[in-house]
Amino acid sequence: MSEVANVHIIKTGQTYPHIREAFDDFEAWISAPSANLDNPSLSFTFTVHTVFSSQERLPELTNQSNRPSAIVVTGSGEMVTDNKKWMLEASQWLQDAIMDHNIPTLGICFGHQLIAKSLGGSVNFHPKGREIGTRQITLETTAKDDALFKDCPPQFDAHLTHLQSVTQLPESAVRLAYNEHEPNQAFRFGKHTWGLQFHPEFTADILKAYVNQLQNDLSAENFSVADILAKVTEAPTSQTVLAAFYRYIQQHITERRGTV
Repeated sequence: MSEVANVHIIKTGQTYPHIREAFDDFEAWISAPSANLDNPSLSFTFTVHTVFSSQERLPELTNQSNRPSAIVVTGSGEMVTDNKKWMLEASQWLQDAIMDHNIPTLGICFGHQLIAKSLGGSVNFHPKGREIGTRQITLETTAKDDALFKDCPPQFDAHLTHLQSVTQLPESAVRLAYNEHEPNQAFRFGKHTWGLQFHPEFTADILKAYVNQLQNDLSAENFSVADILAKVTEAPTSQTVLAAFYRYIQQHITERRGTV
């Protein structure tokens, strides 16, 4: 009988309406790679918690029947530094999930920043301003044996759009990746908590839609929209990082089952 891993997606925002019409939303992009794994003995279900727009309470982690197998925290148009009530509540819940219950957790963009802050790091507006487009990511030597990055080349393309950044990693966090704009493109905390500033769930078409959506802001910030769009390419290696997280969950559950 197939075992089921229930991944809880902490939805901290949603994409723009016309992008949602054309491509769906964060939870669909994030869950998609789980359908293409080659372990038939473990399948995935996804529970979405729309924390940014509702009074929904996150599950009680002390109740094992409600406890997630893994957690993914989405991107958002919000800013972590706004410290809204829902952000503070989600931050405390994530801290409990990671520190007290050792649940595998992945944060993307805003989620990366929220996890870092939850664990004692710092987040603020990037001093160089916005980063957007398909950009090259460079791995640190620490990524050589990392579960999400060990099969990646030393440099690869990824899709990015952000104004804020992790300005200081949590104590004992391991920096895994960087580029010329952003020193903390990826980190790992403990055995299985990760933050990614880049968007492994984006396709080239989704990124182009974001660039077109933001073209007035980009022009006001002296970006060339045409130049950004011309450099957008697919980023298949970046997308494998998300699939690697699901493979890690499969392995984690299998190993845990073997110790029971």
